[in-house]
Amino acid sequence: MTEWLLTYLLHSTATLGPLLLLLRFAPPPAAWRDASLRVALLAPILTALLTSTPAVSGRAEPPTPPLVTTADRTASSPAAHPPPHAPVASPTEPRTPLLMPAPATPLTPWAWAALCSGVIWAALQYGLAWRHLPRRREPVRDPAIVTLLRDLPGSHRVTLCWAAVPGPCALGDRTILLPRPIQDWLPPPQLRAALAHECAHLRRHDPAWTAALGFVATALWVQPLNRLVFRAWRQAAEEQADAWAAHHTGRRVLADALLRVARHAPSAPAPLLTPAAARPGHLTTRVTALLSPPEVSMTRRLNWFLGTLTISLLATLPPVAVAQPVPLGTVVIDAGHGGTDAGVRGFVTEKDVTLLLARQLRDDLTRLGVRVIMTRQEDQTLSLQDRQRRTTPAAQLLLSLHLDASADASQRGARVYVAPTSAPQGRASADLAQALLTALSGVNGDRVSGPQPGTYSVLVNSPVPAALLSVGHATNRQDARQLSDPAYRQQLSRALAQAVRRSLNP
Repeated sequence: MTEWLLTYLLHSTATLGPLLLLLRFAPPPAAWRDASLRVALLAPILTALLTSTPAVSGRAEPPTPPLVTTADRTASSPAAHPPPHAPVASPTEPRTPLLMPAPATPLTPWAWAALCSGVIWAALQYGLAWRHLPRRREPVRDPAIVTLLRDLPGSHRVTLCWAAVPGPCALGDRTILLPRPIQDWLPPPQLRAALAHECAHLRRHDPAWTAALGFVATALWVQPLNRLVFRAWRQAAEEQADAWAAHHTGRRVLADALLRVARHAPSAPAPLLTPAAARPGHLTTRVTALLSPPEVSMTRRLNWFLGTLTISLLATLPPVAVAQPVPLGTVVIDAGHGGTDAGVRGFVTEKDVTLLLARQLRDDLTRLGVRVIMTRQEDQTLSLQDRQRRTTPAAQLLLSLHLDASADASQRGARVYVAPTSAPQGRASADLAQALLTALSGVNGDRVSGPQPGTYSVLVNSPVPAALLSVGHATNRQDARQLSDPAYRQQLSRALAQAVRRSLNP
């Protein structure tokens, strides 16, 4: 054991030392670092085993030195030769050795103590990490998030789960854990980029590699370079995942997603998880690499200067974005039905379409400077009283999104419903409905009808001007195909957002 440990220290120092110097002064690409750091961390273990194990055959054993006896020493002394007539000792008499052979050297206790303590500490650390993994996981059934994931290649085996984690994390070989407020942190494009980053970790089996290499680095603590190499490998793995995610979602979108996640998630990586945002210093390097065009060649100092300047400017954007624009107004968006109340069913389900369109409309209105209140942001059951409570009198408008159904499958098109003019907000609601009707006509042509009076509770009892939009027929194949198309929903949402903006600021 002592021989193996000393050999391992020699081999690992000769391997890891030059590699760390190379990474410090002339860092190669992330792909090269990823492969070389894994090999450098594991190879010394194997080479030490091969070189320190004694051979069983093929090597001549050194001759054993003869035992020195009293008779031999007496015979070698010239003054001690016996006279010719002296009796000679019988060859059968036992001869007592003067010097005994040296006993075998026992194994050095410090080698066993160092190795055993490292293994015990690594097992304790990773055992506690496994025990503290979130046990309560709920599958993500939100169609908007699931659709974002399924658009990525190779994601059919990946499972999304809600869990008490600080940020999006990859776990095992097919699980991505998400915190519940992730949709408040990230708009859909940035959320898709974060999912792509974690999907890349799963494709590379990074959670398993992280556990294995981290265990080795902790167990063999007698080599302090192991921790530095393990940290460098984690950084290279993050950069490799960034490259894959940026290729499928866009470099700037991923950079924005990393910065948004870093504001909410802690920077210290967990032993068994692969969070999207790691240490702040390395996050600066990653975002700088994403924001810098790969084909532009600049000196290293200029890269650092521009990267630091870019991160500093991006860090100041959130407070400026909050303090600078004056909101045009507040709008309540009600995604009809939800949870156990599926609404109308046909070629599409009403609760799913209304939620997808409500989220898109929320993002478009937010970009126009409108404050948005959502009655629901996920697939949940709400009563009419819950929806009315979330329609605050401080809002200026209410839009309730729904679908129509008809026994005649040829019936299609959108409709706008408002409360009767005798209602408290009747006249203002009619003006809003007319603006929405114009926007819908620009998208659907003559397949729009209204404004039509409706006695729906969400309209009659609304404290603010309100309109109920039926954006299509779930029972019509053409309408369902359009509403299932993200490009059409985006076009429809932008037209509605412009109509709302004109209603708030005529």
